[in-house]
Amino acid sequence: MYQEYWGLSEAPFDNVPDPGIYFRMHASVENAIAELLFAIEEGNECLALLIGGVGLGKTMALRVVLDKLEHDKYRTAFITNPDLTFPQLMREVIGQLRNEVCQLRSREALLEHFNRFLLEAAEAGQPALQRVGVCPILEPLGSEDLVGDSIGHRMEKAGSTRNVFTNSGIASVYEFSEGVPRLINRFCKLCLKAGETNRLNEINAEVVSTVATQFQPSHILQGLADARGTKEARIQQNPGEPAANQVAEIVSPGQKSTPAAERPLHDIINTESLAHEDRDIGPQTESLDTGPRIENGQEPLVNPERSQADHNAESVSSS
Repeated sequence: MYQEYWGLSEAPFDNVPDPGIYFRMHASVENAIAELLFAIEEGNECLALLIGGVGLGKTMALRVVLDKLEHDKYRTAFITNPDLTFPQLMREVIGQLRNEVCQLRSREALLEHFNRFLLEAAEAGQPALQRVGVCPILEPLGSEDLVGDSIGHRMEKAGSTRNVFTNSGIASVYEFSEGVPRLINRFCKLCLKAGETNRLNEINAEVVSTVATQFQPSHILQGLADARGTKEARIQQNPGEPAANQVAEIVSPGQKSTPAAERPLHDIINTESLAHEDRDIGPQTESLDTGPRIENGQEPLVNPERSQADHNAESVSSS
């Protein structure tokens, strides 16, 4: 494991919205958290909307907000899977707000039940959902220094006692990621893996550039085209050879006898690992209902009638 190689107690750059490793120097996220908390705790407006591009920290910001709320005062419904039908979404929201599995099926019944919940909240002296009160917008980290601080913060949280990423490496991460937190974490994670495989002592601009190149669309498309051409050529040369053997040769041509530490840096990152890391969490826009809530400290309820695929997608997104 690369964590052991770099003297880390845990993985510092996993794509997990953990408030425990939240980087407080990201100004737009800090402002968004403050505005959302104000809308919930102090403001009369009842609907807050958080906007940001993919990977800018929407899920992390909402996790921090939920973590800061008084658990005995607010009732929450936190939906991280955008790929839901309207009835599935309503059942999930109602189930979390009621702290029980919602068995209702029809759209009309679900709307009636949800409206009844809002009326009960209004009668209890809580404001009803009416309009958007605050609408913070997230932005990327705006400088090399902030990117460096973010990387150092995560490495320190993971147990690092030295600067693994050089100044040139940090500058290169900023250049390729354009300050997007998810890309920063992705590049850094793959760089640490590359460093372990090649027995490096530090991560510099060359390592970052080599790893980041794997994410360029032109590089990926060219690799697929080369693989397709190689496959066709091999099939023509060996028409009677089993297809499984041909595919195996294409996936790892000439690497069976080559130790990983002796291979070029670009050989250690393959399309499978890129696909595994390249997972987007949540929609482009996430909203936080700031009506009456009570945090129950339990995982979101999942309707047993929902398909396994929906449940799996939600589990991945919540991570």
